[in-house]
Formats: sequence, structure tokens, C-alpha cells
Amino acid sequence: MKNISGDLLYREKHYFVVKDDRTSSTVYTIVVMNYNDEIEHLYTRSADVYKTNETINAFMDELNVDFTLPQTQVSIEQADTELNISASIHGAGINVIVIKEILV
Repeated sequence: MKNISGDLLYREKHYFVVKDDRTSSTVYTIVVMNYNDEIEHLYTRSADVYKTNETINAFMDELNVDFTLPQTQVSIEQADTELNISASIHGAGINVIVIKEILV
């Protein structure tokens, strides 16, 4: 996560959106994290590797997050006013979505 730089546009418990326009093309980074409080606080307990693995594998919630980024054109077949992105994670995990503007 330390390699993600730019302006934090939005942040919630399970996701955040960063916009980096310091280069010639704008880059959006969307990070979606699926976890619960028990997983988040694993480091505060002295659990062995088996208990840690059991805690992570027992978490089976599914997370669905939808984003809309305005003023973006993906391709000729799609609308040029917005980009809809959907991320879905089943169980504990992290999705990183990087969207980079391509200058033609």
C-alpha cells in the first residue's frame, strides 16, 4: 500500500479511492478489502499459525462494491460519460484496481 500515492478521494472501512494526476495521465487506484474485526485484530493476540489460518478461512462473507468515475471513456462501445466498476470478494482478501488514462 505504500506505493499508492495521490489524493485520497474517498475512504470507507472496506475500500478507498486514490487519484494521482501528477504524471501526464491520470491514474485512479481503487483498493477493496474484505475482512472483519476478528481478522483485523489478529496481530494483537498470540495465536499460532493454525488458529490464524482457521480464523481467516472461517470468514466467508462476500463483499460487493460498485464505483462510478465520471468523465472517463473506456472504449467506443461504452458510454463516454462514466465508468462503472464492480469488485466482488468472497472470503478475506484484497482487490487492487488500477485505472490509467491512455492518451491518444
